[in-house]
This record gives sequence, structure tokens and C-alpha cells, in this order.
Amino acid sequence: MIFKMIKNYLVVLILFFLISFVYIISSQKSKISAYESGGDENVTNELTVATLDSIHKQTNNSGLDNFINCYQKPIDRKDFTPEMNSKLEEINNLFASSNIKVSFTYEDLYTGLHLSFNEDRTYFAASVIKSPVVLYIYKMYLNNELDLNEVLTYTSSFYIGGTGSIQYQKYGTKYTIKELIAKTIVESDNIAYAMLC
Repeated sequence: MIFKMIKNYLVVLILFFLISFVYIISSQKSKISAYESGGDENVTNELTVATLDSIHKQTNNSGLDNFINCYQKPIDRKDFTPEMNSKLEEINNLFASSNIKVSFTYEDLYTGLHLSFNEDRTYFAASVIKSPVVLYIYKMYLNNELDLNEVLTYTSSFYIGGTGSIQYQKYGTKYTIKELIAKTIVESDNIAYAMLC
């Protein structure tokens, strides 16, 4: 049962780790300041479509090869069918009219098809950083470098307000690393995260 729980956590953590990694790589102080003061004026709210070079994988199926070759050709917006343009416009309008700041990038790893919206916009990552820490702890566990049942004690030095339930507990309350991981991921508990760090 513990391995099933670890597997589920790892899947979630890997996704958060990738998001965190992208943030860490792309973050720049000026962009964060621009976002905090109302956004980056140089970012346009428009869906972009492109292709990246991809490696053609040979198969024994000529029909599949033709399909792959078709998808690997560069995509030019002027060659889109009216239906494709309509769908892209629908997606663009959906996100552009939203009051929520939205960014996404989709890439088909086989064909190289790449869709993005506000791909270069930088956001404050907030609690996303918690996931790589938990992923690192699980890596240590899998390498037999720590015991998830090890008990840590909540003291005043770990207090951080905000999210999570530990802030309402008494100093001296004890938690296993496994419990702290659950609180970090499920509740985004700031104190659990601090204790894990």
C-alpha cells in the first residue's frame, strides 16, 4: 500500500517538478516585478502555433510513415483549414477573455507540433517549489537514505502562517516525515514544508 501511495505521489510530484523547473529556468527578477505590478507589457495574449524539428522514426507501415511525414512538415498558419483556424480562434478567445492570467504550452513529442498561449509570461510560482522538495525526499527514501517513519517535532522555529493545519497545533506536536509529506502536498502546508526542508 505504501508503494502505491508513493507511486501516486511521484506522478503528481513529477508534474509539479516540471512546472517548478520551467519556472526556475525562465524566471527573471524584472519579469516577476512586471507581473507583480500588473503584468508584462511585452507579452501578447495570442495563441501561437509552430513545429519543432523531430526525429522521424521508420516503421514497416507505409500508411503510418505517410501520416508521420505529413505531421512532420512545417506548419504554416496560411495553410490551415477554416475549421482549424476557427478552433484556434475559439481557444485564443477563451483564454484572452479570461480574467485569470493563463499560460500553457503543448508539444507533441513525436511530431513536434507546438501550441502555446503566453508561453513567455513569467509567474510567481508560490507553493510549486514544495513539489521538488518532496520528490527529493522520496528519492532519498528510495535510495534508503531516510526513513519515512522518522518523527520530527513542530517547534516555534518552523512557524510560518498561511496555508495548512499545522499552524493551529501546539508546539511539540510530532509528525512522521510521511505525514509531513501528505500535509505539504494535500494542504500545501507551509510549516510541513519548512520541517521537511
